[in-house]
Amino acid sequence: MGAGRPLPCSGACYFTEGESVTLGQRLFLIDPAPFQADLASARAARDSTRRALGIAAVGGLVLSQLLTLYVMPAFYVVMARISSRVAGNGRPAGRAGKRLLDVANAPRRYS
Repeated sequence: MGAGRPLPCSGACYFTEGESVTLGQRLFLIDPAPFQADLASARAARDSTRRALGIAAVGGLVLSQLLTLYVMPAFYVVMARISSRVAGNGRPAGRAGKRLLDVANAPRRYS
């Protein structure tokens, strides 16, 4: 409820001003419609936020998988090829570079 907004009374007030009241006595009846509208609005905002967070989480997982499985191995193969060209002999510099090039140039078998 907004500040300064009076409580909605449905017209059913069960006491008069100045009258003594007892513990547990019903004093008035609050109309639930404005509160239900505010609740529905808050739930809609919550649901849209959850959806955005879900999309961001799944997108992050997909991106990390792509980087891990495709981009990084390709990066290492390219770096090994550059290293072999810089060495000037057309061969990989070191055993690790040779292994990378062997893996990169190996024939692919798909079953």
